[in-house]
Parts: sequence; C-alpha cells; structure tokens
Amino acid sequence: MIPNPRIPRAATPMGLMSGLLSGLLLAACSTDPTPDAGGTGEQAPPPSNRIAVPQLVRDNLGIRFATVERRRVAATLRLPGQFELLPAAQTEYSAMLAGRVTIHVAPLEHVEKGALLATLDAPDWRRQQREIADLNAAIALDQVRIEAMKPRIEAHEAHERSIQSAIELSERRLAELETMRRDVGGQAAAIASTNVTLAQLRASAAESAEQHAETMSRLLQLRASVQSNGERLDLALATAASFTGGSTATVKSNWRTTTLIEFRATGPGIVTAIRAANGRFVTAGAHLLTVTNPSLLRFRAHAPQSDLARLPSTATGRIVAPSGEGKAVSGTIAIGVSIDERTRMAEVFLTANPAPTWARPGLASFLEVETDASAPRAIAIPRRAVQRDGLARVIFRRDTKDPNKVVRVEAEFGAEDGEWIAVLTDLTDGDEVVVEGAYELMLESSGSTPKGGHFHADGTWHADGDH
Repeated sequence: MIPNPRIPRAATPMGLMSGLLSGLLLAACSTDPTPDAGGTGEQAPPPSNRIAVPQLVRDNLGIRFATVERRRVAATLRLPGQFELLPAAQTEYSAMLAGRVTIHVAPLEHVEKGALLATLDAPDWRRQQREIADLNAAIALDQVRIEAMKPRIEAHEAHERSIQSAIELSERRLAELETMRRDVGGQAAAIASTNVTLAQLRASAAESAEQHAETMSRLLQLRASVQSNGERLDLALATAASFTGGSTATVKSNWRTTTLIEFRATGPGIVTAIRAANGRFVTAGAHLLTVTNPSLLRFRAHAPQSDLARLPSTATGRIVAPSGEGKAVSGTIAIGVSIDERTRMAEVFLTANPAPTWARPGLASFLEVETDASAPRAIAIPRRAVQRDGLARVIFRRDTKDPNKVVRVEAEFGAEDGEWIAVLTDLTDGDEVVVEGAYELMLESSGSTPKGGHFHADGTWHADGDH
C-alpha cells in the first residue's frame, strides 16, 4: 500500500488510530548499521510474512482471535431465526374471588419459587370458611351419636339373647310336660301356663328385634350422613384450595388461620406485568400480575421447503451466541406441521432447556443443523477471518511460538456455509486466527508477495528494513 505523499500519515484511517498511542516508544524500529567502505556490513534478513502485534497494537486495532474448529461445513444447514418464550414460561396470577388486593412485589423484580406476590381480602373466603366449619361440626356430631349408640346396641343384643334363652327354656319345659301328660296324664294346667309364658316371650323377642332394627337403621343413617358430609367437606376443601392456589392437604390444616388469600410464585422468574394497584377492590377473575421465567425458551428458525428433504427426522441442532461467547445450545429439532403459503418456508424448533444466560426472547441467531452425521469434519474458521487481497484470500494465524506475532497465510479453502469456511492447508487443531482487525492487517500488509514487517506501539506499520 503506497500512501499519498501529499497526505500526512496521521490523516489516513490507520494514522488516526495510531495517534492514540503516539506518545509511546517505537520499540520495533531501529536503524540498520551502515556498511563500511570495505563492504563488511551484515546482510539484511530475508523477507518475512510475520507481523508483530503486541498488546497495545491489539487493543488499538481491536484485534480478536478465534480458535479453529472441526466442522461438517459441507453438510450443515444454517437457518436464521430467533428465540421466543415457551408457553409455560409465563404464569398469570388472577383473583379467584372478589376482594381487596395488596401487591408485594415491584416490576422487573426477580422472585424465587414460593415468594409472596400478592394478598387478597375476600368476603367470599369467609363464607367458604363457614361452610367448612359447618361440615366439620356436622361430621363430629354424627360421630358422637354413633359412639353413643354403641352401648344401646349392646343392650339390645344382650336383651335379645336373654329372651331367646328364656324361650328355649320354656320350649324344653313344654316338651317335658307333654311327655308327662302322655305317660301319666294330667298336666293340662302346667302346659297351658307354659304356652302363655312362651307366647309372651316370643312377643318380647319380636318387639326387641324391632327396636334393634330401628337402632341399626339409625346407625346406618348416621354413618351415611358422616360419609356424605365427608364428601361435601372434601369438595369444600378442594374449592378452598382453588381459591388459595395451594393443595387440599395444606388447606385442610390451615383453613381456620388463613385470613387472607396469598398468591405465591409457582416458580422462579421476573415480574413482567402488574395489573392491579394496592388497595383496589377487584372482581373475580381479575388479572393481578404476570411472572416470566426467561430461561424457558425455544428457538424458532425458518427453512426453505427445498431443504426439508435434507433434514433427518432425528436431526440435532446447535445455536451459537451471536457474539461468539457463551455456551452453545444444542438438542433435537422439531419441524413444524405446515409450510407458509407466501414464503414457502417451514418452521424448525429447538427447545433450549435450560437456556443459557446469553439467550433472550427476540434475540436473532442461526440454527446449525448437520444433515449428514457421517460426513467428515474439516478444520473451519469464521468467514469474517478471511480477507481478500486482490485475487488472493488471506488469513492471519497467530504465531504458535510468539503470541505477539501473526502470520499472513494465503491458504486453500473448501466449502462454506455463510458463517464458517473450511481451510484445507496451513492450519491445524488448536490454531488461532484473527477475526476482528483482520481487515486492517490486510491493508497494512498488502503487496504482491508476503513481506516482513511490524507494527509500532503507536499503531503504525513499518516493513522490515524501513525506518
């Protein structure tokens, strides 16, 4: 690159950047020793494709490096899309009863599971408490009556047993009298008296059986009442649980002491909307607030219908942070059921569970899907690391022996997918290439052949041998 002699160095873009560090020493330059008349001066070193980029220069030019990766570039589809919340990510809290509401959180406040969000003072909750109390009292009263009937039932059964014993005794006496009458005669008066006594005993037995049956019938009625009221109590407790948002077991243990209906967070999240003001009397069903869990995300991408045949039914996808920093999201993709009639695009989804911290709803990125898991992996670098210098395409590899130098390389390239490009030569696993600041390096090192040089600490470039 030949600068215009009429334009001062500091007027060029690189000169403007170099002015930021103009007060630093030019540590990389030194004058060559002048050969003596006898021609004994040292010979200049051969040209080099290495460029010195110390830390100050890297900061000045914004130079950033990326490590090469093994990728199936030729067998990878890159589908544009964006993150969106899953339906389960948002939880809306609404008043099940009419009452006066108090909000205990602020907008955009982070809450954990179980945190108190709001309370509701509802008159209908008092009526629900009264119904539960009435049912509990009815069940307790019936159980007391059942317990009180047990001695009565036992007395009935003992009376019946005694009457039955008397009947059996009278029947044996009557049989003996009949035998004596046949053998010796007489006994008419005794037989008549025994028959009268036997009839009276049988009548008493029938009356006692009737009373016992009535007692047992009453016992069955009380037991049926206990069961019926128990079922009504279960329904009342379930209704109260739906009002409070808790479980039936919890309501069963604390319905007496609950004076306000509490709304507690069912999971972690951020308060994204508050619809009710403190002290407002709201109607049943009124929306109070919304809590959103930003970690429950999915990525919605769009694929041309012509690429659907290339997507395996069990394909896995990968989403990398747009900034290149942060853990990638990977998982099994799901293809939508329909194709847009206007765009001829199909929706492709990947659920991020859990989502990384860098992912946000609406954040745009690319879903990388490998269409052939058996394809070989090639060394690949980000496409922006490749710069065109005339007809040549160059990259700048970090010197493995000196991290403060980079090597200008005119490599051979293979397939590319728009973001990544395969490199066939000059790179190996673990190498780093310049991805930010590569264009400035290309401008300063441009020439028909690679030539040695270095940056000064003030950001200016000098070829090897220049002062």
